Amino acid sequence: MHHPKYARLGLNPRSVPLNTIVLFALGAIWGLGFSTFWTSDSFYDVAIYFSGLTFCHFWEYLYVALFQPSELSFDSFLLYQSNEFVIALAVAWAEYILERLLFPSMKSYGPLVYIGQVLRTTSMYTAGSNFHHQVRDTRDEKHKLVTKGIYSVMRHPSYCGWFWYSVGGQLVLSNPICLVAYVYVLWNFFNDRIQDEEASLISFFGKDYIEYKKRTISGVPLI
Repeated sequence: MHHPKYARLGLNPRSVPLNTIVLFALGAIWGLGFSTFWTSDSFYDVAIYFSGLTFCHFWEYLYVALFQPSELSFDSFLLYQSNEFVIALAVAWAEYILERLLFPSMKSYGPLVYIGQVLRTTSMYTAGSNFHHQVRDTRDEKHKLVTKGIYSVMRHPSYCGWFWYSVGGQLVLSNPICLVAYVYVLWNFFNDRIQDEEASLISFFGKDYIEYKKRTISGVPLI
């Protein structure tokens, strides 16, 4: 479902020119981040963050283009997920800027943002057309229970990847306050989402999913 703001702004989320411009912008920002990482001693943390962020949104769009082309639109970038999502990003950057001005020596970086993205990318590719951005209430006739690859170990590797990608982003920016807040909010979000999703999956696959659940972990800590 497209956000009502598109109609108010006169935008078509399936517009090829619009999505082409977004793809170009993501590529340009990724390139700037990549080059900054190798050429700057002061802003490598920002470079890592933005190169990871832009690749994340590019991959979300590419996944839909590869496996669910009929659903491809601006929404596939996941650039706007909710007002809370926008506020979380704004608060994280406010903390980063404030602490960089007051305590520049505390800013460093960590690898979790890339580990999380690799995990999510791998899980989405493995699931193929069985993966959806939205939890499904009804089973599509082509929907299969994926238990191979990374799914043989954990049931929700894409959520695990998104969790550590988001936490890793705050480690990259060295934001201690947002780090704690992100862990709390993300854990509660995925706890609720996994319970809802697994209730649907049990109704879809019955005993097969119950047995699968017994031999795997969720992927998100303590869930």
